[in-house]
Amino acid sequence: MLHYQRVLLFISVIFFVNNPLSSQSKLQGSVVKDKHQPLPGATVLLLNSKDSSLVKGLLSATDGNYFFEKIAPGSYILAASYSGYKQAYTPVITVAENESRIIDPLTLTEKSNTLEGVTVAARRPLFEQKIDRMVINVANNITAAGSTVLDVLERSPGVVVDRQNNSLSINGKSGVVVMINGRINHMPVTALVQMLAGMPSDNVEKVELITTPPANFDAEGNAGYINIVLKKNMQLGTNGSY
Repeated sequence: MLHYQRVLLFISVIFFVNNPLSSQSKLQGSVVKDKHQPLPGATVLLLNSKDSSLVKGLLSATDGNYFFEKIAPGSYILAASYSGYKQAYTPVITVAENESRIIDPLTLTEKSNTLEGVTVAARRPLFEQKIDRMVINVANNITAAGSTVLDVLERSPGVVVDRQNNSLSINGKSGVVVMINGRINHMPVTALVQMLAGMPSDNVEKVELITTPPANFDAEGNAGYINIVLKKNMQLGTNGSY
């Protein structure tokens, strides 16, 4: 009996160590502008310090605060940006397992250029918060280049992708309905996740995370809707995954 209990204890320890969800490391801070005023709606990106690849992104809250949780141990850089302001970065941040860290405020300063001639070239931000949805502008964003749609969702705020069980959830709720160009996809969740894992993000214009669907949407999406809008100038041909 004692030997059996030791075996169970050993298996439990191994599972806890190898389970990626066991890491509860957290990072929190705030984004401010001049005179230390909170800057809501700023894009905050958690980047890998080795290659600057995107790990997770979100928008600062109404009080300027941001919060990253369930972070794997490692070295990161935080980047904050807002239209009309210079982008700001933190130094390299090393996060240990089960560590909670409060980062110094990221201060954004306004851009001020005096030129004889001005050419305005605007680029949509990666994340846009609208009344009923979060819009992820995948096209023309270098952070999404070379990845898949599932990778984009995995890095999006509030979205949890469980690759092991082939499931999607938004804000901790399952029952997500996936649409492509506004049409509901009725594939099983397992097949849907595999399809998104094989869909290049280069073919996608934007992804909409609809957490409060309008009245004309069906009530079957308990957690909300994910609408994948494909580019209209896709090349002719046939593609798929097996």
